[in-house]
Amino acid sequence: MKNISVRKTLHKLSFIATLFFCFASSPVCSSEVGICMPNSHFPRYYRDGKDLEQELKNRGISTTLRYGEDIPAVEREIIEQMIDEDVRVLVISPVIASELSQTLTKAKAKGITVISYDTLINNTENVDYFVTFNYFDIGIIQGKYIADKLELDNKDNKQFNVELFSGPNNDPAARALFDGAMFILGPYFRRGKLFSPSGRIDKTTTSIEHWSENAVYAKMTDLIEKNNYGVNKKRLDAVLSPSDILSNGISDAIKINTAYKRKNFPVITGMDCSKNSIKKIRNNFQSMCVIRDSRILSFAVSDMIESIIHEEDVPVNDTSSFDNGQKIVPTFICSPKIITKENMKESLLDSGYYDRKIFK
Repeated sequence: MKNISVRKTLHKLSFIATLFFCFASSPVCSSEVGICMPNSHFPRYYRDGKDLEQELKNRGISTTLRYGEDIPAVEREIIEQMIDEDVRVLVISPVIASELSQTLTKAKAKGITVISYDTLINNTENVDYFVTFNYFDIGIIQGKYIADKLELDNKDNKQFNVELFSGPNNDPAARALFDGAMFILGPYFRRGKLFSPSGRIDKTTTSIEHWSENAVYAKMTDLIEKNNYGVNKKRLDAVLSPSDILSNGISDAIKINTAYKRKNFPVITGMDCSKNSIKKIRNNFQSMCVIRDSRILSFAVSDMIESIIHEEDVPVNDTSSFDNGQKIVPTFICSPKIITKENMKESLLDSGYYDRKIFK
């Protein structure tokens, strides 16, 4: 794992050097819309950027797409270049939600409309619109799945061992996911139906910073050793994971460090339906995931952008829920969908989300 981490770090440093060289040597192409996603190595964000770029192209709207590579300074540089190019609309999924206040003041001064994508940009009045899935609701879906699979409403006295994970403490979406899941699971902990042998049941102690797969693998391995989880040992019944990138590390740690097989593998939740997780679900090494279909988000954002360009009313369906610390941001909320082994063919393959060759 250490060698993999070193290779990734070297690759990122090389990429950053190239990126800054490009900034110095050539301007960003003039476009109507500037799109900045947090990174290109997380498949979900790479796909989101490409899907939005293609949807806007289909509508005859020119775009510039860049990725911040999880580095706030790089993200700011990208956005400021787009501002200098006088784009009409900025679509930003922030690396860190609270790091863009000064940069967006420059956008406001130029009359550029700012759409926060998927993660709400905080502590600035200069965010005009927000497009997202409701992460609290996704957390509820994940929590309810665990409750249903373990049949927690049965009136027997059986207690189930569960470990909880959450995303970074500075990510508002991670907080909403955890709060939604605990809205369902919290009462079962209080009644003694659920128990965490590690004692980790709050947001801070369950957090995995940077959504790191390596970190969650190490943490799950440590929990297995310290709590003696395994076949003919202490039973691990379920693991709450908010995202597939964490689910992958959790599942791998359990496979490698315990004797659990497909038929008795713990319940593991997830989100995003990454290719690795879909294969794990197919093979019973992950139980479910919640899909945030990038095509749905791209349609919603593109509808907003068309309305902005044509000076029409911008479509929103929530004007009260999303407070970024400075204002209530008008929002369009998209609907997620649960994916299991039973419906993945219809939902992911027949719909064209994935090519069938991923299962070959």
